[in-house]
Amino acid sequence: MYVTKRRSLADWIADDLTRYTYQELAARTGVSHGALEHIRKRRNTRKPTLEVLERLAQWWKVPLTEVLEAAGANLDAPHEVGAHQRLNALVARHPRLAPMARGFRRLPLDELEAIVAHLEEQEDQPRRRP
Repeated sequence: MYVTKRRSLADWIADDLTRYTYQELAARTGVSHGALEHIRKRRNTRKPTLEVLERLAQWWKVPLTEVLEAAGANLDAPHEVGAHQRLNALVARHPRLAPMARGFRRLPLDELEAIVAHLEEQEDQPRRRP
């Protein structure tokens, strides 16, 4: 599927909804109906998780960096500390990321940078209490 840059995730999902229902799209992407609806209707004050963005990137057959940009990540922002160092700091604060971090380190630097930027954004967002 061809996806044009500089569009929001809501726009991309809206395009898919011209061909599929929410239930069909959820089954095809592996992203829940509720998550798709929240992204489409821009109800979420929180950004989608990295797992959701990875599934959507696979569905649209585009690089993860493109989906991260559509989700609002600024990948052009300068960073004083390298992506590997920032990833190490994230793992130190959140040890459950360690298994994924091993895989992330094998990625091209631009993709690693995008993932680290997204994880840092997730970390900065307030958590909802159950």
